[in-house]
Amino acid sequence: MPDPPPSPTEKKSSPLEFIKYTVRPVLGSFWDVQKTCGSTPAPYLYPIWHDAVDVLRHIEDNILHTNGEKAMQIKKQFSDDCTMLAVAAAIVAQVAITSLSLQYLDEVRWTAKASIIISLLTAVLSVFFSCRVQQKMTNLLNGKEVKDFLSNQIKKKEIHEIEKVARKYEELRAYEDANLKEEERNAKIPELKEVLDELDDRARYYQVSLVAAMMIKVPVLLLNASISTLIIGFGIYLKDMSVYDPDRGLSGTHSKYIYAIYVVIVVCGSLIYAIPWSIKRYETFNARHWDAYKKREDTAKIWRKEVLRERQKRAIDEPLEKAQKLAADIDKDYQTRDDMAKRYAMVEDVIKTINNGGVRRDSVEGNPVPR
Repeated sequence: MPDPPPSPTEKKSSPLEFIKYTVRPVLGSFWDVQKTCGSTPAPYLYPIWHDAVDVLRHIEDNILHTNGEKAMQIKKQFSDDCTMLAVAAAIVAQVAITSLSLQYLDEVRWTAKASIIISLLTAVLSVFFSCRVQQKMTNLLNGKEVKDFLSNQIKKKEIHEIEKVARKYEELRAYEDANLKEEERNAKIPELKEVLDELDDRARYYQVSLVAAMMIKVPVLLLNASISTLIIGFGIYLKDMSVYDPDRGLSGTHSKYIYAIYVVIVVCGSLIYAIPWSIKRYETFNARHWDAYKKREDTAKIWRKEVLRERQKRAIDEPLEKAQKLAADIDKDYQTRDDMAKRYAMVEDVIKTINNGGVRRDSVEGNPVPR
C-alpha cells in the first residue's frame, strides 16, 4: 500500500534546521524588542534586559486595559518585589564587604578586587533604587495614578481622528436637542457616548511608558550585575591562588582543588536554571508558528476565522472604527429623518393651500386643483 502524500505543513529536515531553531529564537526575541522599544535603544537594551517585551506586555494587559482595582493589585506586586530585591541586594553587599578582607587579595590580579568592589557598589545601588521605586509606588494612591505613571498618552498628530468623531457627536447632540423631542431622539447616541468614553481612556493610556518600566526593573538588573561580578571576582581570586607561590605560605595543590570545585559548582548551578530557561524561551518563540500557519492563504480557508491580531496593532483602532461607524449610521439616520420632515412639510403646505381656498398647480398634470 503506498504511503500517503506528505502534508503541506511538513518539512524535510536539513542541516540548517539546527541553526534555524537556535539562532532564530534569539533573533526573533531581538526583533520583538526592536519593534516594541524602537530601533535606537534596542541594541543597548536587549543585552541587559532581554525580557523587556514580556514586561511591557504584562503592564499593558494587566494595568492599562483594566480597571483601577487590577492596577492596584499589580502596584502591590511591584512593591513586594522591591522589598525582596532590597533584602537580597543587602545580603550580597554584606558578602562583598566581607570578601574585601580575603587573605592575599592585594597580591592577586587587580581585576579580582575590582570585581568585588563593583559587586559592592551595584548591590548598594540596587538597595537604594529598590527603596526609591517602592516609595514611588506607595505614593500612587489609586488606579488612575498607577496607570498615569506607567503609560504615555496618545501623540498629538494622532488626535485628529478622535476629534472628528467627538465633533460629530457634539453636532448630532445639538441637532437632537434643538429639533427633536426626547422620545424621538436616536437610541444610538448613548452607545456612541460609551464608545467615546472608551476612546478617551485608550487615548489617555495609549501605550506603556518604556522609561517607567525601566525604572521598575533597575533594581533587579543591578542585583544581577552585582551577583555576576562577585562570582567573577571570586573566580579570579581562586584561580590566582591555585598557582603555587612560596611567599604566600599556601599549597598550590589544595588551592587547585578548591578552584576546580568552585568552577564545577558555578557551572552546574548556572546550567540548572539556564537550560530550562532556554528551552522555555524556545518553546515560547515556536508557539507563534501556529499563528503564522493560520495566516497563510491555503490554511485561512480551512479555519475561516481571523487569527489573533498582532500586539503591535494599536489598541485604540477598534473603538475608533466602532465610533466612526456609529457616527456614520447616526448621520445617515438624520438624513433620512430630514428628508421625511421636508416631505411632511410639503404635504402640510398643500393641505393648508387647499383649506384656504387657494389653487395649486399639480406638478404632474399641470391642471388647477379646485377647492
